[in-house]
Amino acid sequence: MYATIATTILLASIQIRVHALEKAAKDAEDEFTASSQATELAKNMEATVATATSRATEFTKAATKLRIMAASQTASMATASYTAAAEAAKTALEILTKVTEQTPKINKAASALRASANTAELLSVLKSLTLSDKPMAAANSYNTQDRRPLSFTLANDNGACMESKDKRAAAKEGPASKNAADHNRITLVTANLRTSDGDTTKDLFLCSSNSQTAFGPSQTCSGDGSHVGLKGGKVFETKLITINRKNKNAGSEYNDPATGNTIIPHVSTYKHQLAAIALGLDAARSLEAVPDPSDWLTKAGQKVDTKILANVLKGAGKLETAQEDHPSTKELANQLYGTDGKKVETALKENGPKNFKPGKAAIDDANKALDSIDDPDVLYKAETYYTIKKFVDEEEQKKKNQASPSCPTNTDKAEEPPKTADECKKAYNGETL
Repeated sequence: MYATIATTILLASIQIRVHALEKAAKDAEDEFTASSQATELAKNMEATVATATSRATEFTKAATKLRIMAASQTASMATASYTAAAEAAKTALEILTKVTEQTPKINKAASALRASANTAELLSVLKSLTLSDKPMAAANSYNTQDRRPLSFTLANDNGACMESKDKRAAAKEGPASKNAADHNRITLVTANLRTSDGDTTKDLFLCSSNSQTAFGPSQTCSGDGSHVGLKGGKVFETKLITINRKNKNAGSEYNDPATGNTIIPHVSTYKHQLAAIALGLDAARSLEAVPDPSDWLTKAGQKVDTKILANVLKGAGKLETAQEDHPSTKELANQLYGTDGKKVETALKENGPKNFKPGKAAIDDANKALDSIDDPDVLYKAETYYTIKKFVDEEEQKKKNQASPSCPTNTDKAEEPPKTADECKKAYNGETL
């Protein structure tokens, strides 16, 4: 037999914003988008902590409200409500324990993702770093100090990943959506130093020539040269790497990033970051899976197993062994929850949190309904008031029972058992018994 709490009870006060742990549906096609996707994933992972904590809070509130109502209910109803409150409190503690265990992993993963995002934004700027040309000139013209320094340019007018000073660059994602095999696929940004093979039609080379012709398709850099020049160009070349976890199971690692001859960041840096991200994703998913208080309240998640009832009867000496199918066990279940298991549900529908008003004496407000109370201090006052009131009422009832004529008193004498024949003979002869 199970305790089924009403579909509608306590739901009015439960307003939890659910944060889905969503990964980007498509791959990033530039550094800006890779940064945005990493940052968004970090936020979503952190949000699972807030959501799980909110759920624990709501379970705690539900437990408190059930105890408040139980203090003013009949014995069987109060017992059923207290057991439901115990289940809610247990669930809240389980969630908070899980939050404590998983939050450090999520924080470490979020830090790794933000580091990856920062790297992507930094490289989006560094890829524009350009070594300026040194025009062809007579070799001896570079004898003077002011002609020797190399110069660089770096375009960063609006800031990294900004289209303008007030507007972030639009996301650029691939046309194809990720498929089911792309387990937790993310995009990393790396950078290499550009290299040159000395081809005079490209960048980054020194030229010695007898000609003072500007660099161009017809430029030749051969033979004895009276003139020298430097063809500049971009210094860094960025590369976007998409990478998946090996499988969808918890504990699965990310594949080794195919970074090639990457120098920024070092491949070991990304390996450490990916390991942290994998653990954080698993931790966040475990928090996503914690019970939802609205589901618990509507789907009878707070079950009181008949095994517990049987153990109670055994402990009280009512049963020799804990038999779940024993008539006494079934009778106890019927007393608590009704033959159809809906005794609590029906009662709480009729006088649940929407209709139950703790009253002015309890919370200084005669009209405030229990379902509208979320302030811990007010709930504390209400629970304390009804707990003490229950004790006072029970003590008063004991006094009334003791004073009632229908109850034995200290002056009442129990009936003496009849004397035996031998006792009667002794009494007749005046002997002392």
